[in-house]
This record gives sequence, structure tokens and C-alpha cells, in this order.
Amino acid sequence: MAQASISDVLNGRANFDEAVWTDKVTGFSFLAGSPDNPNPEGDELLASDQMRNLINSLRERYDYIILDLPPVVPMMDVLMTADIVNAYVAVVKWGATRKEPTRLALEMYPAVNDKLAGVVLNQVDLDSLRLYDPDAARGFDNRLYSSYHISSP
Repeated sequence: MAQASISDVLNGRANFDEAVWTDKVTGFSFLAGSPDNPNPEGDELLASDQMRNLINSLRERYDYIILDLPPVVPMMDVLMTADIVNAYVAVVKWGATRKEPTRLALEMYPAVNDKLAGVVLNQVDLDSLRLYDPDAARGFDNRLYSSYHISSP
């Protein structure tokens, strides 16, 4: 596991190769944030030339770059990435993400809304989903996807 974070890379305290961690099973590479030590200037870092340079260099090394960003509703950080992100995917939590603030945020931020590729509904309550559409609930049956899970050696 890497000991440095994206903040360390952007601030010049570590280089990318020291900070990146590659999972041996999937081959996916990760550059961690610092959830235990949030950066109060996170939005400034996301909009910085250092971030833009990092993303441009990563485009030469990777087919896909996924940024895990904070929620768009209470945070401005997402807006700071509009010029370096090709597409956004919104993740909404079943029964928790409020529809109206999310809709308003997307309307208020056309730089994000115009690049919205789709929405992922997570933590679906399958028992409740069956009340809305019994056929849809069958598509989420875990038994159908059990062979997709990767177990660690």
C-alpha cells in the first residue's frame, strides 16, 4: 500500500510512482486521497496547474482515469474538475440521496450536467424494489453475479 496521497504528489512532497499502488489481482492502480487529513484547499488543488499536469501525464499511461469526488450538492470541488474531466457519473444512494437538491445542483452546474454520462443507484433495498417492480428486483439477485466476485488469495 502506498504511503503518499494525491495531495503529496500535487504539492511536490512525493512523485507519482512513489504514491501509486497497483492491485496485484485486478491490475488497477490507485492514488489515494487523505480522508483522515482532509485538505482545506482541496478545491484549489483540483483546479491547479499541478492537477491539470498530473491528469495529462496519466492520460499517457492509462486508458481510464476515475476520480472519486465528493458529493456535488454541498461541495464545490466537483466544479473545479470540469475542464479536466471527460464525463461524470453520479452515484445516488437508495432512500438517502434527496432528489430535489441533486436535480437543482445539476441544473445550477451545467459544466457538470452537460458531461453527465449516467447515474448509478447504489445500496438498493431489494425488498422495497420488489414493491415497485418485481421483475426489476430479479435483475439484482446476488446469486446471478456471485461468480463475478474476486476473492483475495
